[in-house]
Amino acid sequence: MVNKYARTLEEAGYAFAKDEKEHRAFVNHDKVAFCALLDFLNRGIEYQSAINAVVEQWAYSGVGDQVNGVLEEVRQAQERADQQLTEIAGLFRGWSCTASTNDFLGCSKLTMN
Repeated sequence: MVNKYARTLEEAGYAFAKDEKEHRAFVNHDKVAFCALLDFLNRGIEYQSAINAVVEQWAYSGVGDQVNGVLEEVRQAQERADQQLTEIAGLFRGWSCTASTNDFLGCSKLTMN
């Protein structure tokens, strides 16, 4: 039922946050919209009228677009962090560390292999 409701809400203008594969990512805002839809339906309101009421009340807050923007920023930041970690790891390839109890850092010497 969630998929049916989500599809109908989207067709009526509601925007869900989506990942890079276009899968919906339901957030708290969407849960509130679904609860409102169920409440309307439980009160006997016709399905399309309930959908329209939810869209009118919840779809134009811009939250879905904001969430999509934040998700994209997080994805880009993760890609940058992964690239930086790869570069840092490349700097240490070929180095080894010999442990010593007298050394504060746990390395008595670094040697290039």
